[in-house]
Amino acid sequence: MSGAFRWPQLIERVRRTYERLCRVDVTRRDGSIRLRLTSFALEADHYAMSEVSLVTPTAGLYESWLDSRDEWGGAGVHQPGSGLGVARQLGLDLESRSEFERWVRELLQPMATPRPDAVPVTNWWIVRDGRYLGSIQLRHRLNDFLADVGGQIGYGIRPSERRKRIATRALRQVLGFAGDRIELSSVLITCDEENVGSRKTIEACGGVLDSVRRSDEISRGVGHAGDSLRFWVPTAGSYHGGETSSICQRQPPART
Repeated sequence: MSGAFRWPQLIERVRRTYERLCRVDVTRRDGSIRLRLTSFALEADHYAMSEVSLVTPTAGLYESWLDSRDEWGGAGVHQPGSGLGVARQLGLDLESRSEFERWVRELLQPMATPRPDAVPVTNWWIVRDGRYLGSIQLRHRLNDFLADVGGQIGYGIRPSERRKRIATRALRQVLGFAGDRIELSSVLITCDEENVGSRKTIEACGGVLDSVRRSDEISRGVGHAGDSLRFWVPTAGSYHGGETSSICQRQPPART
């Protein structure tokens, strides 16, 4: 009939309009039609929050770690929070499984960096289903260098896993650990001024901008591309009922 309302055409139009932003589910019951729009961003956030774990570094993730390094751009590319500086200082070739295993053992030591001004650190790897996603490092206190440019928490996510709020969850867990185990009331975290994703991660965890550090040879030498932002982030309220203590001690299953 001319002018009759056509539900199939309307539903298809909705699908085409929103398919890049969300999933469109259609249900029919008792002569009525219901459309449900689910944001892909919310789905990705739920997936990341429910499946990602922090684990102690392990040689069992050797192949997955190498895959991640290739995504970053290969050997020599700076990865914040990774502890790669330890491997460089020891002259380790991480392509070698035995030298990779030695690096992992060093990461498990509280004072892995052999320098007079070294501070205790705790390293975690971020994993999902036995796949290495990134790393996060907590420096238990500040020295002059960290107070100036390095900060107390560094983290990095492999390129294929970014924009899923994985870093936000990992940072919240480590902030909880810092408050509960290390008894820090707040920590200093820095990021590049142009790194919008990292800035949003820090602010989502309660970070308050303290100052902007202008770029110089020192900051560029540790991976900052330009001016860097300095945030103070509270640890209070980040720790959730003992979750951090169990997650941070867990070893990931081997991936087959």
